[in-house]
This record gives sequence, C-alpha cells and structure tokens, in this order.
Amino acid sequence: AGVRQPIEIVDTAALCADPQKPVPTGDREHVPAPIEGVQINVAESFPLQYFVAISVGLPNACYDFGAATVERDGSIVRINVTNLAPADPNQMCAEIYRTIVENVVLGSDFDPNIAYTLEVNGASYQLTEGGSSSAPQPVEPGVKEVPAPVESVQINITDRQTGEATLTVVSRQPSGCATLARFDVGQRGDFIVVTVLNNIPTDPNIICTDVLGIERSEAKLTGSFAACETYDVVVNSETRQVQAIDPAVRCPAPEAPTTPQDREQVPAPIENVQILATKSLPPQYTAIITVGLPNACYDLGGHEVVVDGTTVRITVTNLAPADPNAMCAEIYRTADVTVLLGSDFKAGIDYTVEVNGKTTPLFPGFSEPPRPSSGIDAAYGSPFTLTEGGTVSVGSGSLVIKLDSIEDSRCPANVVCVWQGQAVITVSATLQEEALGQSKIILEPQQTGLAASDIGGFLITFLSLEPYPVADGQAPSQPTATLIVLPKGSSYGLETGQDKATVKLSVQPVAGSPLEVRLVANIVGGEDNAKYLYCQGVTWSFGDGGQIAVSLGCHAWTPDSSFMRHWEETYTYDRPGTYQVSFTYGPLPNATIQVEL
Repeated sequence: AGVRQPIEIVDTAALCADPQKPVPTGDREHVPAPIEGVQINVAESFPLQYFVAISVGLPNACYDFGAATVERDGSIVRINVTNLAPADPNQMCAEIYRTIVENVVLGSDFDPNIAYTLEVNGASYQLTEGGSSSAPQPVEPGVKEVPAPVESVQINITDRQTGEATLTVVSRQPSGCATLARFDVGQRGDFIVVTVLNNIPTDPNIICTDVLGIERSEAKLTGSFAACETYDVVVNSETRQVQAIDPAVRCPAPEAPTTPQDREQVPAPIENVQILATKSLPPQYTAIITVGLPNACYDLGGHEVVVDGTTVRITVTNLAPADPNAMCAEIYRTADVTVLLGSDFKAGIDYTVEVNGKTTPLFPGFSEPPRPSSGIDAAYGSPFTLTEGGTVSVGSGSLVIKLDSIEDSRCPANVVCVWQGQAVITVSATLQEEALGQSKIILEPQQTGLAASDIGGFLITFLSLEPYPVADGQAPSQPTATLIVLPKGSSYGLETGQDKATVKLSVQPVAGSPLEVRLVANIVGGEDNAKYLYCQGVTWSFGDGGQIAVSLGCHAWTPDSSFMRHWEETYTYDRPGTYQVSFTYGPLPNATIQVEL
C-alpha cells in the first residue's frame, strides 16, 4: 500500500526492549504531533496480536517524524507521538502539509476479560472489549469516510495526436466540516472506476456551517481516447456514460436509443439542471440534468437537443412500461444525464437552456481570441517577455500567444512570510486565428519541476516573473513574464546562443544480470547556466509500463548556477523482450532508445 513499515522479529520466549527514541540534532526538537487518524488492527493469531496504524501530520516541509513511545498503566495503553520540528521558530519553511503512517506494535499481553483503552496523544479509543475476542473498534475515531456527492465527470483530451487524456471530477463537501478524504482512479483498458470520499465528523454534537465546498480532482488516464467517443466511468458504484471532450472538436448529439416493444418513451421529471463550462477558449458547455425515475420499472431513455435562436431546448425521456397495469416497486430514484452543448455561443447574448419546460440561464463567458497587437515576434525555443495584455507571434507567425493576466503573491524580499506565495499567469493561444485554449501556469518560489502547460499541442513554459516583489512603500514596476514556446514532441531544441540543447541516450548491460540494464542520458549543447534548463524535472519511461519521475530541490537560479547534464538509472525487467525506453528533461524533446533483452 506504499507505506514503509519496520518489522520486528518476534520470539514468544523473548521480551524485546522498546526501540530507542531518536535523538534530535541541535537545530531540531521533539514536539507533539497532530494525529489525523488511528486504526487498530488485529492479527488472527492465538493469542491475538494488536497493531495500531497512526496517521501523523507534518505541518510543513521542515518537520519530520520523531518517535512513537508506548506506556502501559493498568488497562490504559498510552502512545505519545512526536515530530522533529525546527528549534528556531523563525526558520523559513515551505508550507506543505504532509501525512505519514506510523505502525506501532502493541503485542499480545492483554487479558481477554478486561476492556483496554488506547490513548494516542490524549485521544481515547477502545482497544479491546472485555469478555469478547472480536476485533476492537475505536470509541471516537473523530471522522469517518463517506461517498462524496459528485457534480460532474469529464474526460478531456490533452493531446489529440496520441489520444492522451485526463479525468476531471467535481465533487461537493455538503458542510463546512466535510473535507476530501480520498480520490482514487482505477483503470482497466477503457473501463474507469473512481472513488471519491469525504471525511465527516462522527460526533453528532459538532456544529457545522452550511458552507458548501467544491473540490476539483484530476487524474491522468492511460491509453488512447478519441474525441466524442463515450466511455463507461463508475463513480462511487454509479455507472456514467462520459463523452471525451476535445476543445477544438464539436461532437454531434448521440443517437436516440431504440425503444423495446414493451417500453415507451415518456417525458422524464426534471429534478435539477446545472450548466458547466470548460476552461478552454471558447468554452465547451455541458448540461448536467438530474432526472427522476418514478418507480423500479423506469429506466433512462434518451435526449434530444434543438437550438432555437437564443433558446437551447433539451427533451429528456424515460423508458416506461407500455402496460399501465404492470406491477412495479414504488422506489423513486434519480440519475444524472450529461448533455454536451458545444461552444457555438456568442458573447454578450443571453441564452436560455430549457429542459422539459424547466429553464435555466446559460452564460457564455469567453472573449474574442487573441490577435497580435504588440508586433513582437519570437522563434520556437527562444525566450521572450510579455506584460499583461501583451501578445507575441511565434514561429511562422500563425501561432499567437496572449498573456491574459498576472497574479503575484510571492513573499516580498527581506520579509519573513508564513507562506512563500507563487506567481500565476493566465495565457491563451490561437493558431491561424482558431482558438486553441486558455490555461493557468503556476511558478513556485523554488520550482523543482517544469512550470508549463500544453495548449493545443504547444508547450508553453513559464520561466520567471520580474521584478520580484518588494516591501510596502516602494513603487513596484510593471511585471514582465519570460516565456518559451515549443511544439510538443517536435525536433526543436532550446536555443541558447548559437547552440541547441539535446539529449543523448545510451544503454549498457549489467554483468551477471541478463534482465538488468544501466541507462545513461547526457544533455549536450546549451549554456551551463541556461535559466530555462536549470533544475528541471526528469522522467524515465521503460517501455513495460514502468516509469520514474525525478524532481530536485534547488536553490534559486543565479548567473553562477548550472544544470545537471548527466543522468543514470539502473532498471530490471521482468522478462526478455524488446522495449522502447524514453527520457525527458524539462522542456527538451524526448530521447528514445530500443532495448533488446
């Protein structure tokens, strides 16, 4: 399950001493750890062995796990969990909240006739029930996981040539106390299974606000997906038909299903209508319609879309028994129907969506596609600068990039901040005056990976935002962003002076291990201190489904900085065969090599 767990060798005739508590260094100290969850596990042995899995919070990047010490006081078992925290309260730390799971062995020395209580950092749980050998349950676990209400499910094509796609799920938190607990995506071929769970308090006396939260979760899908094709997605045990969306492709309405002889199409009761829009340019509009199924004999029928001026009429039907005397269980159910409305809507005009007589407004919120206005030209792979609202023509001039907005929340220089902030830009692109889309690109203060976005098959990399914010009282200059544009997967290299950076990939056998190879990647060309090659992410793909991604923790770039040119990875395959290995460094084109074992 991805949890690293120390395993103690047990001899029933030997009593092991408690493990030594780690000694903090001079700049660290032990502090009580926040406890996110406690799970008591029992091994079905004789006598029963008890274990506790404790989910421990690490408040920021400077925290590490300290120790978990166990004490017995009669029928009470106390576990004190600590973290190693910076001794200096003013130390600058990245505000990244993490959790780890620490497994604590309690052993088997418990009287089955006595009820034992477990205390973890002051919170009490029932460890055993006196006179019972059944598995113990926590007295007050604090929270429990429940299925999250799901607003929408989308499959978005990210690369129309390869069919790569991402799954986007929008879920709700029904109260201010609810938080997203888990978002899991499993896939077997084109069949996708999604689990979305919320954490809610188990104590009924806790008062929660009526604030409804919205959570947007994304996962990259494997395999190839086709625009307008419909795929089965099971979300929290409910099967949905989801049509893959490509912002540049308008999909036709699906054909109405054939009605069986013993069923007839009848207008469906409409419980709710919600209009969603993608962040593409222009946006793709989707109607999520909650349909009522009056009894157990009803099933979803079909739908039809007709555009009449500024009114979009949607007719939704159910399949009902043709025999009005059919015996049916009186179970009223609801189901969601997803209807793609496309993007053919003009800005500034009020449109209305009418579903079986129920109306709701549709708000087209897109602007005209960017057109070159500043006269700036740039070559592929060469850095250029833009201010807010500026445009640039790239390559042959048919590709136009516009910097729509800049948000700069970075901590000012010489100021101590709890959160270091970030720089965010919104860019849009057109190719031959056809809109490709719009995207936000986030640059962290100490970016360890590639700050880039793929828009219409072009990789737009956000290198820097100048000037850096200063303390209050000093007049800031107009911010200027430095960007690079490359056709994704093309043969272009990053131009640095007269030289281009490229990757040379080689493979070497490992003596005595016929299925083990050593892969070597060297980056040749480019200036050693090239800013857009500094501290980039690395991805190895081994051709058998295995993949390794590497991110580095780096200091801020200076003119004396240099990027890492040499990379090695040793990999062992499960069986002989021919494999296509690829290596990616930041914005550079992939390097591939064939490995035969």
